[in-house]
Amino acid sequence: MSKPTATPEILDRLLHSLSDTAKRLSNDVEKQAQQIEKRIKKFLDEGEKASDRWVKSIDKDFREQLASLRHEVEQLSHRINEFLGQPAAKPPVARTTRKPPMTNKAPAKKAPAKKSTAKKSTVRTTPAKSRIAA
Repeated sequence: MSKPTATPEILDRLLHSLSDTAKRLSNDVEKQAQQIEKRIKKFLDEGEKASDRWVKSIDKDFREQLASLRHEVEQLSHRINEFLGQPAAKPPVARTTRKPPMTNKAPAKKAPAKKSTAKKSTVRTTPAKSRIAA
């Protein structure tokens, strides 16, 4: 049996076929990467929306419970005042719990520290020293 010889035509066709296959594979991988990226973005967006809804729901429930608790405290305060025979106190003025918006102000500059001159201390003698000196 004779060994088939590789002719330039066969090698060119094989090289061209491999090149086409590599391009198709590269395109397919690129498309899959884009699809995966879209899916990840979609999942992140959905997760963010769900988290926002969850936080809003918790905030709403918390505020409702807080209002209910305030109402109950006011009722108890009124009952206690009635029991003790004291006049009912005026309901407290509603406070807002919102903080003022943050501003980006530069920190205040401090004045440089003044150097103080060293003071000479007066020598004080203790009773033991005064006996030695005498």
